Amino acid sequence: MIPLHPHDPPHIGPFRLLGRLGEDTCTRSYLATSAEHPAVDLRVVRSNLASSPAFRSAFAHRVETAYDVRSNHAPALLDHDLEHAAPWAALQYPAGPTLASTVRAHGPLPASALHPLALATAQALADLHTGHRTHASLSPEGVVLPAHGAVLADPGFEWALTQIQEEPPHPDFAAPEDGAAPATDIHAWAATLCWAAGTTAHERDPDRLPLQLRDLIEACLQEDPAMRPAAADLVQMLGGPAMPTPWAPDLAATLARAQEPANRALQAGQHRPKKDRTAPIALTAGGLTLALIAGLGAVWLTRDDGLDAATDEFPSLITDAGCLDQDTQLASPPATVEDLGAVQLDFSPDGDVIAVETEEIGLSLWDWQDGGEIARVFGDEKGSGGPNFAPVGCLLTAVSVHEFPGDREYNTLNTLDVPSGEITEHHGPQSERALDELERPRRSIGSDFSPSGDQLLVVLEPDHSLENRLAAVGVIDMDTGELTHTLGGELGDLVHDAQFVDEERIITEGDLVLEVRSVENDEVEQTIRNATGKFTLSHDRTEVFFLSEGDLVHWDLESESEVSRYSVQEYYEKTEPEDEYGQWGEISVSPEGDLLHFWWYELPPPEEQGDVIEDDEVEEHSYLWDLETGENITENEGDDYLVRNIAFHPEQEVIAAINDERGIDLLDPDTLDVIDTLP
Repeated sequence: MIPLHPHDPPHIGPFRLLGRLGEDTCTRSYLATSAEHPAVDLRVVRSNLASSPAFRSAFAHRVETAYDVRSNHAPALLDHDLEHAAPWAALQYPAGPTLASTVRAHGPLPASALHPLALATAQALADLHTGHRTHASLSPEGVVLPAHGAVLADPGFEWALTQIQEEPPHPDFAAPEDGAAPATDIHAWAATLCWAAGTTAHERDPDRLPLQLRDLIEACLQEDPAMRPAAADLVQMLGGPAMPTPWAPDLAATLARAQEPANRALQAGQHRPKKDRTAPIALTAGGLTLALIAGLGAVWLTRDDGLDAATDEFPSLITDAGCLDQDTQLASPPATVEDLGAVQLDFSPDGDVIAVETEEIGLSLWDWQDGGEIARVFGDEKGSGGPNFAPVGCLLTAVSVHEFPGDREYNTLNTLDVPSGEITEHHGPQSERALDELERPRRSIGSDFSPSGDQLLVVLEPDHSLENRLAAVGVIDMDTGELTHTLGGELGDLVHDAQFVDEERIITEGDLVLEVRSVENDEVEQTIRNATGKFTLSHDRTEVFFLSEGDLVHWDLESESEVSRYSVQEYYEKTEPEDEYGQWGEISVSPEGDLLHFWWYELPPPEEQGDVIEDDEVEEHSYLWDLETGENITENEGDDYLVRNIAFHPEQEVIAAINDERGIDLLDPDTLDVIDTLP
């Protein structure tokens, strides 16, 4: 077994994926678990075939008829979903490596193992043929070696591929006449035995075949299918039928070692903490650091708290616990912080913790009331966004960086559940070629949670290819981790950012336009024009604030009308074509809707820029408006007043603001006086 690839979903149907078992010509095979079936071999159709009606129809027939298979030497079909975007079938897990992987890793099987291998696989074919079914695609990849005997990996799903291609799935093991008949299975059986012994069906080396098997294999490889014995006759000639017996000690030890990673994954998967537990698992800062993969950054937008849409039950990917709801306090971080280098920040939904993206120590969590850092979530790498907590529990988003051939990197959105330490990757609507690792996946550039936390938006960089305009926004079900809807992406419909309005609608930022869309069908329900940059929603998500040339506009989504606008002319002048040095930073609104903050910064001219732009080379500016009076509170303050991102406590107990030394000032929300500083 190998670890899951970044493109693999965490769940498919009712099954949680634990690792990859391998792949064949038409499916990927996963070790998976569910409440009903503790261990299954989950076969998922490859993305390049899932869009073929001919293949789907043929695969459906092979799966539906597999329920009739009854054999101790072939896996039972446990469940399936043929209407899924990528059809899947769940098979009984045989708990062993394949014949192919074993021989490739350790060489041909010893002579003593060939007879039990021959008998077990012959009995499997006899059972299929008795039920009027042929395997039609037998090869070493399709034989598994558990502790006792050998079993078929599946009842012959690969034959569905012949509906869309002329040659059989495994030409080196196919009979001369091709096709799907009992005699073709017999030829493939003999060719598989030859391969296991270290020779081939076409150039057979008699010295590699045990004497008692040579004549039998020769008979099974006859060019005339009528001259080959039947599977039931093979079983009789091999001394069966018989119950499978253990392998010889040396081979058994080899197979047991190969099976250890899968056994560990199953043990961990079956002991996964339940979401309704009353005593959540404590997690140390060191454990968090080890749990996260290298290169994690963070992408964070707005969140909502206490909305009517929130449900009593937490989604399955979110633990029912707050950031400080631990049996024991989180372990101390590895070092005292002297220079935080804060970039962006966010409060947890219960208001107990501030998550801070930093330039110096990575992503860290702070108990703001006692002033202590409680966890350093990942390494020393600089993040690539800002923290975004889900509206319930203690789950936040982060970005992992992956390499792609040709020194091209891309990032993938992750969610990290802090109490359990569980990380889930969300790839959004990638192309089939990207999912098959043939081209670099598109980068994640944004995310947002729905008001209940039941759904997650993944925003990808636009697809600029004219041949295949792909969706830019994916909606993830936080119960299963599956992609349920895709939006945007048609020609002329570029999406640069998106947030949830409610559980059924999102708002997207395109070229000079904001659009409210239905999640279900991507239908545009409202259009707001002349939007020239960043936007954010109020905490009740009924109003939107967006840049429009020299103003920041306050817009009511329910009445579809402008409420007010606030001048940002100085910022706009710095973004004009002849002076493109102004960059927006962030827009944020207080939970009560009484304060509006906008931060932007001015880069030095290109001729004055070095390889790295230092802090003292960047001019930063803030606006903070009282929305009741329209007053710009910062107008008469110093240049270093609220110069960077701020975060509002969900109960308005405090305002956290990044100061000019990149520490965090805690402000009184009424007077805006500094009452404490982190660190």
